[in-house]
Amino acid sequence: MKFKYKKIGDKYFSVVPVILRENANLVPVAALIDTGASYSVFKSSIGEELGINITSGEKRTPTIGDGNKITIYIHEVETIIAGKIIRDAKIGFSDELGTAFNLLGRETIFDKFEICFNDKKKLMRFNPVC
Repeated sequence: MKFKYKKIGDKYFSVVPVILRENANLVPVAALIDTGASYSVFKSSIGEELGINITSGEKRTPTIGDGNKITIYIHEVETIIAGKIIRDAKIGFSDELGTAFNLLGRETIFDKFEICFNDKKKLMRFNPVC
């Protein structure tokens, strides 16, 4: 599946639509594909919308791009990306996410897709692997 980069101001970002599902709760969001992130991290408010008790998850403190650490709480959440359902995606939720975007990181996500970036055309291909 192809996605156009999202233009914000004068910059372009590799953002894809994602649906998170917990029980009967569905939350559509946008997430930046972050090839340098080990974990997917979403704002805590999204987890709360799903009905998740955020702090009941596995606590981790990864180092982020600027060298600081943030606290995240990992939960297994059904995640739909490019039409593919990932039943046990490990998603971290955090009040400390200091970016404008939710982040799609490597763990339990990248092994499910072939991801190709074309910066020249401002397109990305996000295809499920067999």
